[in-house]
Amino acid sequence: DLNEAKECLEKLQASRQRLQQVLSSKDAQILQNAISEARTLGLVADELDQAAAALAALLRHQQQQQQETEELKEQQNRARQRLRSAITSGVVSELEGALVAAAEAGLPSSESEDCKAVLRRLKGIIHNLETFVQARNL
Repeated sequence: DLNEAKECLEKLQASRQRLQQVLSSKDAQILQNAISEARTLGLVADELDQAAAALAALLRHQQQQQQETEELKEQQNRARQRLRSAITSGVVSELEGALVAAAEAGLPSSESEDCKAVLRRLKGIIHNLETFVQARNL
């Protein structure tokens, strides 16, 4: 029937237009829904391929961002552990290394304060000992 064909054509055109609009979307679900709707209505393969490629690229990008976030969290956790170990050890080089690792991991400076304080105290003690030894050698 003519009305049915006209309605089907309008739906197809609306789906095509929606698909074109969501191609730049950063929302994978919206893009996936538009692709599914277009497939259901019988949109041609070229248009679907473009949308599927955009969806695949978006999903790869999201996965990469998630992986980078997880890696940063792991790096920060290792830096936190290194700070705790360095404080326990009381070794100047370990304290300094832990502070560098914390900065590289992007930890807030508040998380490094205890380590900095221990390092300052140790350097003060070392300085006092060096001064005492020098005074005794004169």
